[in-house]
Amino acid sequence: MSVTEFVPRTSSCAAPTMQSSAEFVRAFIPPDYVVDGILQRGFCYAFTAPTGAGKTAVMLRLMASVALGRNFAGREVEQGNVLMLAGENPEDVRARWIALAEHMGFDADKIAVDFRPGIFSLRDDSLARDVMFDWVESIGGVSLVVVDSSAAYFDGDDENSNKQLGDHARVLRSLSQLAGNPCIVAACHPVKNANADSLTPRGGGAFLNEVDGNLCGSKSDSIVEIHWQGKFRGPDFEPLAFA
Repeated sequence: MSVTEFVPRTSSCAAPTMQSSAEFVRAFIPPDYVVDGILQRGFCYAFTAPTGAGKTAVMLRLMASVALGRNFAGREVEQGNVLMLAGENPEDVRARWIALAEHMGFDADKIAVDFRPGIFSLRDDSLARDVMFDWVESIGGVSLVVVDSSAAYFDGDDENSNKQLGDHARVLRSLSQLAGNPCIVAACHPVKNANADSLTPRGGGAFLNEVDGNLCGSKSDSIVEIHWQGKFRGPDFEPLAFA
């Protein structure tokens, strides 16, 4: 199974499909939120924050909240299965997950969260994709997929190439075609020496154009604030604060 099976393509020979206003409107899919007012099923988001600003900690908390059906920073959550692609530092994620289970009081042996540790090519490794898609279907689908990190799964050789970054964003978006039409959240690194006003994904600007929104995290003393920068498809929301 190759990535082209998951990324819609149209033939240059096919005539364009014409639709009446009624037909066009009937195809509208109303928002289906995983986190009320913020994260939607079928959407692909970047989550950009500097190293040490709490990206992984916040994403793990998000994963646990969705799997348990608990509020996330005061926002209602739709309970569902969760998948994490732990490519950047699986050992660190493992230790943090154990600590979070103790802190939140859930059983790490039973919570509806699955992990795929280690890096593989989301674009070219068809066997790994087949295994992942089959696994997700076997558990009844997932509501949320967390990718840690976008850079770990980037197959290109130039992160400043608009074409390569645009292709990479489309590969990440193709994960929304997993069973359950999940929301995709990919951890991203910002530009070098980023400040609180420049928390967009580093590299070619086509990546930001292709995703549905860029959440960002900034840390001040012991508080991490989550909001958005650059792009966000959906209603604005008040920043989320984590201690």
